[in-house]
Amino acid sequence: MRRILVVDDDILIQIALSKVLKTFTPDVRTVSTGKEALQEVKSSFYPLCFLDVCLPDANGLSLMRAIKELSPKTKIVIMTGNYIDDNMKRAIEDASFDFLPKPFDLSQVRAIAVEGLEDI
Repeated sequence: MRRILVVDDDILIQIALSKVLKTFTPDVRTVSTGKEALQEVKSSFYPLCFLDVCLPDANGLSLMRAIKELSPKTKIVIMTGNYIDDNMKRAIEDASFDFLPKPFDLSQVRAIAVEGLEDI
């Protein structure tokens, strides 16, 4: 099933991503915390997950590793508006499906979704 999970504590990001991603699948779930994200991943398979690095209750990179342990086939797109150093960038590139710096253009989201869902 073509399900997409959006994990971001910014409601405007949730709304924008949800609106764009629903053109690919009606099954888009948005959550604001790491705890909610883990509950979602435990209860359902999400082929694609857009994950913010800075969450109120979790570090996005640690959460990415936890999601990958629970669901190794989930493709994770890391999002952040913060500065990332070279070490962090390498860690993101090694472990994630893609990287989406904020602010982003919605055409970038569309392109990532097309690629991320193409073999589903």
